[in-house]
Parts: sequence; C-alpha cells; structure tokens
Amino acid sequence: RDDVSDWSSDVCSSDLSRVRRAIPNVSPGLAQLKAVMRTALHDDDSDVDGGKFPFGSKGVMAGAGGCCCFLLIIIAATTFRTIPPASVGVVTTFGSTSEGTLQSGIHVTNPFAKVTIFPTKTVLLEENSAVPTREGLVVNLEVAVLYHIVPEKASHIFLALGGNFQDTYLKPQLASAVRGVTGSVAAEALYNSTREEIQVKLQQTMKDIMDP
Repeated sequence: RDDVSDWSSDVCSSDLSRVRRAIPNVSPGLAQLKAVMRTALHDDDSDVDGGKFPFGSKGVMAGAGGCCCFLLIIIAATTFRTIPPASVGVVTTFGSTSEGTLQSGIHVTNPFAKVTIFPTKTVLLEENSAVPTREGLVVNLEVAVLYHIVPEKASHIFLALGGNFQDTYLKPQLASAVRGVTGSVAAEALYNSTREEIQVKLQQTMKDIMDP
C-alpha cells in the first residue's frame, strides 16, 4: 500500500507540474487570438473566409462622406434659384405666396419653395377665329395683341389667374371681345377705312380686361 500511495503522489505531482508549465503558454495564445479578432474587426483589408472584410472603418467613413456630398449637392440645387433676364419669380412655400417678387439673377430660397417664372417682356398673342357680323355672316378674322405684365403685379396675377394665365384667361377673353366688337358692325366695315375704329374699340376692350 505504501508503494501504491507513493506512486500516486508521484503521478499527481508530475501532472500538476505539466499543467503549471502549460499555463504560461496559454496566456500568450489568448492574447494573440484577441489581437487577431481585433484586427479582423477594424482592418478593412482583413480576410474573412478567403474574401475581403466589407464593412471596415475606412469603408464606412468613405460611404458617409459620399452621402454628405450628395446631400450638399441636392440642398445647393434646391436652394439657389436663377431668374432669367426680363423675368420675375413668384415664390410659393407650403401653399403661401410671397407678396414680393424675385428679380433677375441668383437668389437663395427655401429648399421646399416653388418659384413660378413670369416674363416681363412684350408678348405677342394671336387669335384666329370665325366671328359673326351684324348681318349674321361668319367671317374668319385674325387678331394680334401685344401685351406685357407689370412686374409688381406678378404676385397678384399668379393668385388671381395662375401661372398659365395666357391660355386660361387672355385667349378666351380676346375671342369674346372680338365677337362682341364684330357683332355690332357690318361685314364690309372689317375691310374698309372703318377698320381702324374697330381696332381702337377692341384695344380699349382688351385694356379694360387686362388691367388689374
């Protein structure tokens, strides 16, 4: 029994010595493993299953920088507005229309605002229609009107008539005025010297319609 007891003690002591000798080698191994994991998480060039790690810190920063540049371009494009020469702009923001107008040039506006352009130069409006005369005859008549808007009244015109006021308001009014004038004169008056009187009457009628 004493021999067996001595042999068991020798074995236990030998095994314990091996474990103690192995412990110092375990710590460097764990430290190396931690370093490898840390490198894989932070280095975008590290290999993962034979491929590149796709979401490294450098890639995230590059993506964020690209998004910021894209947003800045969008904000600049929607904030800076250019009004062409001989035009004014009416600004509408969330259904509210500004009282003043933007003159020709570059302006800084709300990114969510809409700018409607109104030309202030002289515009030619033509109308070709069949109109009745006093005798009940139908005559084909071509009428041309030159007009321009008052820049200070652009906001009022936009609120009252809209941006496409020429098609929705002026053309129907011109056709109605022509029929009203020609309906009270004879057909021959449209071709003789009295035509100038008809022209003056039509001009006055259109002036009353177009004056704000």
